[in-house]
Amino acid sequence: MMKEAKEQSDKMVADAQNRAKIEADKIIKSAQSAIQSEKAAAMAEVKHQVASISLTIAEKVIRKELDNKSAQESLVKSYLNELKLN
Repeated sequence: MMKEAKEQSDKMVADAQNRAKIEADKIIKSAQSAIQSEKAAAMAEVKHQVASISLTIAEKVIRKELDNKSAQESLVKSYLNELKLN
């Protein structure tokens, strides 16, 4: 009788551990999926910011004298130095 109770107890513990592992795997997969989604959203935002900065610089360069290359290069460098990228 004790042996059967011990076997049943061991089986119950093993089943509980198995269910816990399955649930933990589901949680991990869900978290990984959420991380990938957040990463993709962050990358899209960075690309948007880079495009916006590029357009701003291009607009300012065009407004400057277009026939003076050294002035354009100096202006672009100064704008890039002004930007605070975090």
